[in-house]
Amino acid sequence: MHESQVQIGTVDFHGNELITVLYRNIEYVAMKPVVEGMGLSWQGQQTKIRTSLTYQA
Repeated sequence: MHESQVQIGTVDFHGNELITVLYRNIEYVAMKPVVEGMGLSWQGQQTKIRTSLTYQA
């Protein structure tokens, strides 16, 4: 696989399928389904994620 190619997959997490993306040997998880699965508002959490240095790639 070429380094800049993107691979999309899923992983099972407690009976739920989470969307994953492998890019440059780093695996990312789609956060919206995780946030909504916890019963939280995506809009509010998206703002927190975007402004947090912890989650910036």
